[in-house]
Amino acid sequence: VSEEKLTMADLKKGDAAVVTAIHTRHRERLKKILAMGLLPDTKLRLIRNFPSFIFEIGYSRFAVDGKIAKDVIVSRL
Repeated sequence: VSEEKLTMADLKKGDAAVVTAIHTRHRERLKKILAMGLLPDTKLRLIRNFPSFIFEIGYSRFAVDGKIAKDVIVSRL
């Protein structure tokens, strides 16, 4: 298992990953991240990475910009 720090922004279309941490100092951004359910141990699948990052958690889909995608630390599954 590689120990490189991946963010959601590093994932490729179709990749499945699990959230390992959230790293942001921006309170409003953190509120958005938490409101979407991006908590540690949450599994997600990246649907699209341009022009915005679209990902799936269970049966729900969300879109975020690159700044938020870089705040979400993940591990590929």
